[in-house]
Amino acid sequence: MVDLLTPPDSTQFHALTAGDEHALASMYRSNYDALVAQARDNLGADLAQFSARVAQQAMLDVWVKRTTIADPQAFIDALNDAVRTESDLQRRKHAALHHGSHAPSSAASSRAQVPDAEAAVEKLLSDLHAPASNHAQALTEAAEARKHATAAHVQTVGSSKGWVKPLVIVAVLGGIIIAGMRWLGESSADVAATKALQAENARALGAQRGQRGAVRLSDGSQTKIGSDTHIKLPADFGGLVRTLQLKGAASFTVAPGGKLPFEVRAKNAIISATGTAFTVRAYDDDPSVIVVVDEGSVSVRSKEQGTASDVVAGKAVRVNSDGTVQPADEGQKAMASSWLSDSLVFIDAPASVVLSELVRWFDLKALLGDSALGARPVSMRIGLKSSGDALKAMATAAKFTVGFDKKQNVVLTDAHK
Repeated sequence: MVDLLTPPDSTQFHALTAGDEHALASMYRSNYDALVAQARDNLGADLAQFSARVAQQAMLDVWVKRTTIADPQAFIDALNDAVRTESDLQRRKHAALHHGSHAPSSAASSRAQVPDAEAAVEKLLSDLHAPASNHAQALTEAAEARKHATAAHVQTVGSSKGWVKPLVIVAVLGGIIIAGMRWLGESSADVAATKALQAENARALGAQRGQRGAVRLSDGSQTKIGSDTHIKLPADFGGLVRTLQLKGAASFTVAPGGKLPFEVRAKNAIISATGTAFTVRAYDDDPSVIVVVDEGSVSVRSKEQGTASDVVAGKAVRVNSDGTVQPADEGQKAMASSWLSDSLVFIDAPASVVLSELVRWFDLKALLGDSALGARPVSMRIGLKSSGDALKAMATAAKFTVGFDKKQNVVLTDAHK
């Protein structure tokens, strides 16, 4: 029976969810032996040498989604789930790698040393800040390895017929491989990112209606997550892949110096940056994807058009459903980014749109008493602290009266009637 994990106290839990790495180190240190024991129990004797790796990855998994965890016990529950998930993943990897070959013996595995708690904490913090790997270099090295393997195979097969023909074949094959790599260069990264996002071990971040959060990604980039927003991250985000998928609203401050561009996929839009700050809004019910650039510049393209547009600081664009990229107007820009200043700004927005935003950002149950009122234009700025103040402000701006129905839903009606 493995040791039980110890939940963080209230102070430590709030520090963890706020992104305090000292709290992370303390939590990992105090639970390290129990995490390793749990991982070893899940992995079995043959894979016991991977127990420390599973323990670390489980802690990093929970760290990534810490802002979505409600309380200390939920934190422990998430850790337990992460250990099981990472153990299952390790077993699948092991089975795939050793299919048809001899696996390490139980005796060999049991002799593998597991680092002590202090060494494990040091490695955890080191990996947390590890620089991104060079994806292009990895692809090149893989191609070179395949080329050398092909050359060795051809020389072995043709050795009985002399050396001239095999060398010619190697040269031709080498040319084919190089040409293929040039043709596949850009698309291979897209394919790798797509597969990573669709993999079972992809991670999810998010905020429910009425919630917002901030997360530090594994590549060092910072993201602020808007209400009713979901982000999917590849398990190796920041390694061979630096692409994420977004539904909702989020702001990104990209860590500079990465070898790979930081890429956001949102509906039909693909936004690429190196070191910059930008905001993306892409809710399912939005007609367009809005991209607002605060610092530096980003490259924006659609899946339909493929041609990239550079967007510099202070500018905003919208990616339409047909794939065209056009400048965003001030109203669209305000709706996409004003929440970062703890407010919502509307410029001649239809009342139906404004109300749907209040429902999203305050988790309200509200509706219009007459659908015809939805076309009424509304211009206002409201804070995100009080739903009551927001409703009063909307009622004033749109000349509505605030009431309630039998189900206690907020109902807005025409003040003139």
